[in-house]
Amino acid sequence: MRHNTKVPRFLGGESVGGILDLNLEGSQTIQRITLSLRGKILTGYMTGEVYTFLDHKIVLWHKSMANPTASSAEGKSKKPEGKLSGSYQFPFLFPFPALVDLESSSPVFNPGGDPCQPLITTPASKSSSTYTRSPSLDQRGKSYSSLPRSLIAIKDESGTTNTVCATPQSFLEQEVTASVQYELVVHIAHGRLRPDSKIKGSVAYVPNIVPPAASYKRQRAYEANALLPGPLLDPEGWFALPSCVIKGKLGGLGGRIIKINSTLYLAKPLSYTRGTVIPCYLTFSSEDSEALNILCTPKTPVVRLVRRVRHYCPHGGDTITSEKNEALPTPYTQHSCDPHSTVVPFAAGNSGKGSALKKVENEMAMGVWWVPPKDVIQETYTRHLEGEIHLAADMQPSCTCSVFFVEYFVEMLHLASSIFEPEQPPDLQGPARKQGPARKQVLVSHPVEIATLPSNEGPVPVAFTEPPKPRRRAVVETVED
Repeated sequence: MRHNTKVPRFLGGESVGGILDLNLEGSQTIQRITLSLRGKILTGYMTGEVYTFLDHKIVLWHKSMANPTASSAEGKSKKPEGKLSGSYQFPFLFPFPALVDLESSSPVFNPGGDPCQPLITTPASKSSSTYTRSPSLDQRGKSYSSLPRSLIAIKDESGTTNTVCATPQSFLEQEVTASVQYELVVHIAHGRLRPDSKIKGSVAYVPNIVPPAASYKRQRAYEANALLPGPLLDPEGWFALPSCVIKGKLGGLGGRIIKINSTLYLAKPLSYTRGTVIPCYLTFSSEDSEALNILCTPKTPVVRLVRRVRHYCPHGGDTITSEKNEALPTPYTQHSCDPHSTVVPFAAGNSGKGSALKKVENEMAMGVWWVPPKDVIQETYTRHLEGEIHLAADMQPSCTCSVFFVEYFVEMLHLASSIFEPEQPPDLQGPARKQGPARKQVLVSHPVEIATLPSNEGPVPVAFTEPPKPRRRAVVETVED
């Protein structure tokens, strides 16, 4: 395999192709030559801290096969009989699996259809029917994962146990102790008297996540480079989060108590391509019109995008605990393997001593707001704001593999104003899950999906503001034990 300073990158279902050049000096005994695509989650460098969740093996040549195509006269003149000499080329071509069976560490394919659909599982000991394979390897049977079964065997809403999940993307960041890495490994088995030869090369994987089309009215607005119609003009194009109450003292601790009702809207569908924006809309209502004038301005809303990474941590605890996740409305994604379909509570059970999920949360982006045009009437006791959250082009996409989650949530906090002191609720429930200063309390939260490719229908979303300066900070880091 030729070395390349740049790591090849593949989308789910995209063909992985190349040629293995084998140059042998003299005659060598070779039993077989295999190529493996391996995916690993690394949480450290000690035994038990590296887990191989994907091992897709292809037999390029076996001694029982005919003489491989030789590129030199010397190679062509020799019969194999387990010995090869000269120069040979072994081409290979296979799709990068978009789905993986965690129980057998094997890829999942759908021949002749969408590679995202989990219809047929290819055992780790076998290769696709389009590949050359060794009968001896076919008889070895399945290999099984060493991970706790409570991690890899997830029950869906119907109670059916499923070990297939979306293949996690390549992931490497300083803030997260775990990484997801892929490599191609050539293994040449020589025989008993000589150690085997191995050649490794890194590759990167990006899932093929495509959001559904936006509403008809929003598509027309993008085409005209016009501001988006709000929830009143395009009710089918917006999703309303539960209304929340903003309560506190205006004018500081000695000020008067005010109460403002607020509703945050997110553009539907709740799947957004990285490099674009998340359109948002806010409505405020109160009997105190002065409070609306002072507090409900483009600079006061605090709406942010938070990323939560949860990964397998072999030494973090004794059991896997259940966690409640607020489900997305369905259907909300097409042609993307529906990654949020597996966002369900983990099955509690005997996970094996020491296993847990480590969770790291980061604030990824903040919303930018403006007053909508004059056709949106700002009534005496009502205010409206339009906004958007800019998504970085290199933002990690969503992933719901049961051993490596990358989840995103849009959260709304209290209004940010030096003359407003929010009230501290005595007991916080649901999305407002983090105790602390009142200004940091989450009033409402909802999961969203970050896609990798634009929708197959309609224009690419248009941003109406300049992205703010990059802002990223840790929110929380815990271990779910």
